[in-house]
Amino acid sequence: KYWPTGILLGRRLCSSLAFSTTTTGRASQLSFLYPTATLSTTKVMAASLSTSQPPLQPKDDDDRPTLKGVVFDMDGTLTNSPSLDFAKMYARCNVPRDQDILKAILSMPPSDAASAQRIVDEMEEEGRQTMYLIPGATQVAAWLHYHSIPMALVTRNTDKTVNVMLEKHWNPATESAVPKNKETSPSFDIILSRDNNQDIPPKPHPASLEYIASKWSIDLPSKDILMVGDNLKHDVGFGKAAGVSTAFFDFHRVCNNEEEIDDDVAPDLHVNEIYDLPALLCKHYSIDGPLGTNVPRGTLKYSTPEPKTIAGQASVQGDIAKLSTLTQEELVAQDENHLGGNTPLIWAVDAGQLEVVDYLLQNVGEENLKDHVNARGYLGATAFCRACQKGNVDAMQRLLTLKTTDDSMVADINIPNDKMQYPLHFAAFKRHREAVSVLLENGADTLVLDRKGRTPAEDTADEVIRDAILSERRKRISG
Repeated sequence: KYWPTGILLGRRLCSSLAFSTTTTGRASQLSFLYPTATLSTTKVMAASLSTSQPPLQPKDDDDRPTLKGVVFDMDGTLTNSPSLDFAKMYARCNVPRDQDILKAILSMPPSDAASAQRIVDEMEEEGRQTMYLIPGATQVAAWLHYHSIPMALVTRNTDKTVNVMLEKHWNPATESAVPKNKETSPSFDIILSRDNNQDIPPKPHPASLEYIASKWSIDLPSKDILMVGDNLKHDVGFGKAAGVSTAFFDFHRVCNNEEEIDDDVAPDLHVNEIYDLPALLCKHYSIDGPLGTNVPRGTLKYSTPEPKTIAGQASVQGDIAKLSTLTQEELVAQDENHLGGNTPLIWAVDAGQLEVVDYLLQNVGEENLKDHVNARGYLGATAFCRACQKGNVDAMQRLLTLKTTDDSMVADINIPNDKMQYPLHFAAFKRHREAVSVLLENGADTLVLDRKGRTPAEDTADEVIRDAILSERRKRISG
């Protein structure tokens, strides 16, 4: 973000992604990166393609590159800081926009350099105060985490800013993005900031990607690594210089049908929203693992289980008299199943036995309630997940009314099953309109991604449901 913007005229026309959501405030961001005078006289850099016609063409499965790692830029890709005006920073430091501000400061007389550095530090601190995560960033990270694809971060910003991003924003958000029984949450294998300059030159020099590739035991050039960023020259050009695949995230909407770019910064993929990236990756890459693109059709189909415990059987049958003879330990016991065992509560919800649901919620013990309600059963589905799949709004409401001592919901409505299907995915796919409404009213994440990179809005044939999800998404992003 501190490298000169640069103006590149080229040969390729770009078209913007059709399925996108507009985020407020982006127009004002444009002036930070591209001075108004330049915009009015010259065509600016823009994406070379839309998601429908990328240079990285879909191939036979055996010919596609295997995605082995994703490298992210930070500012404008994972985070945004509305108060950080780069054009103003350059002007205050008396550095022309066609120069690198950091190099320019190093070449200044000591007193001028100290003054300019104070300006940069002051404005960066303002940026840290207004920083927020770009919608969809943590969902993409969770998606990569589920597929066991490592991530790295390369930024022109400082270690201090990176630490604020991680501690205040990234870590809390990603820790809640995966089920609690996962051993780890999405994190970066490698982080390189401008404070690493003594050992590794900053972007757009390819040394950072060369270092990351060596740590991942990947020889360059290689399309198996993907560089993702919002700046064509210093993210896409950076990636191409290292010989890796590139994805342009047009967060600032610099791309339109009239703009052209040079082949040197033509990305392999282009998205207008970061959460659109995983679906493209599934299309253009081979993704290994039990949930990846190489899983044979039908492999993820499983037989319907039967309850194995006395409590599970009684729950399916609606036999409260039998349940009343069992211990609390028996009322929470899960079936033995290598694919995950259902609890009596899951069986009761699945069978629509609402009186049994009420009985179990009242008798499993307050100290066990949250763990029991959110227990992941067969194929990782929770009781709430099963209620959404069935469209059982009464069961959903019973679980949603449960509150902890601090008045937060006991039920976690964003826990997926083992196949990365979230409650909102199930309700949308099954066309349960009322269930979708209840989920949206209670804050269900509209940007969660299934194993194929689809959000719930893309996983339904019901236009009413799709419109409701997209409307709620727009409201949350703009609000």
